[in-house]
Amino acid sequence: MRHPADMRLQPSDEFALTEPFPGDPDVIETFNIWLYDGDRNIGLNVHPRATGGNMHSSITVFLPDGRIARLNYDEYFPFTDATRPSSRWLKLHCVEPFKTWTAEVENAPVYLSSDEIQASGRRIDETPSATISFSATIENVAPAWINGALLPESRQTLRDQVSWWFGNRLTSGFDPAAFRYDQLVKGEAEIAFEGNTYAFSGVGLRGHVRGVRRMPNMLGHTWAEGYCPQAKRGFGSTMFLRQGGGYEHSEAFLFENGKVYPARILCQPHMVRDAAANDYVFELACDALGLVRITGHDLRAWWWQMPSWGQHGEVRYGFDPAAATLMKQGISRFTWDSGDVGYGLVERSG
Repeated sequence: MRHPADMRLQPSDEFALTEPFPGDPDVIETFNIWLYDGDRNIGLNVHPRATGGNMHSSITVFLPDGRIARLNYDEYFPFTDATRPSSRWLKLHCVEPFKTWTAEVENAPVYLSSDEIQASGRRIDETPSATISFSATIENVAPAWINGALLPESRQTLRDQVSWWFGNRLTSGFDPAAFRYDQLVKGEAEIAFEGNTYAFSGVGLRGHVRGVRRMPNMLGHTWAEGYCPQAKRGFGSTMFLRQGGGYEHSEAFLFENGKVYPARILCQPHMVRDAAANDYVFELACDALGLVRITGHDLRAWWWQMPSWGQHGEVRYGFDPAAATLMKQGISRFTWDSGDVGYGLVERSG
């Protein structure tokens, strides 16, 4: 089986499966888009999950007044066009592979939370109380990051246990048809809510995973990506923690001068059971660029309360320090040691 580090992505890898994967019914796909405008304090996330021609999706919109509109994963919905995977409320379109996508939502039923409610952990009424619509055009600004393909040590650590957590494999092992990759993006969007229209220009990431995901034995993780459009520089990192200390897998990249450079993680944040702990540091060592220090600050967040990874049970939303596993998806501001400022995502669990 070919290792992910040896992959050469094809345009068709951007498309969605319209039928169950041959010989492996456990294969699923996820498409993940994050956009945020730091000047207007507004952003969105869609996270569709597809199983061979059927898709459902969560939709989260961060409004400029501090409220958060949310649709949890709805029922699966059929689609037949591999370039246009769709759920009941979300329509994606791959306009040009690895270059341009669009996302459209029309009158999706949402319930409302807020930054304050998320941080306090108060129980949220998830009964839809409003509808929201938006359209977005997403442009890739950096080459695809095939997770596990940049460093010789990450090639070694991306074996059975970690590849199950990434979901970039088949049940039988690595295969060219299974993968995980991310790209830094910029985008233009317009949101319609409560009679108001919010136009914004944001940055973030877009990802695509296809494979079999199994989570037992996962302790916690940190995944971060951010982009500065003025300086045209960005970064990404991912780390899975190891019981007793250290990590099972660690890899990072820096994007400058139109190129993706491999980097090693010297310092990065992990899950802290404190809703007010919003500041942290990344230190990345790169053979080509030297030591790069990036300070981060979470501006908006969506919290998950879950059983331990790999266990079934109720998922609730909002901060709870007593939860078996917490996950924080933070829309973040990143400041490079050069003074450049960008935005993106920091996702932590533990």
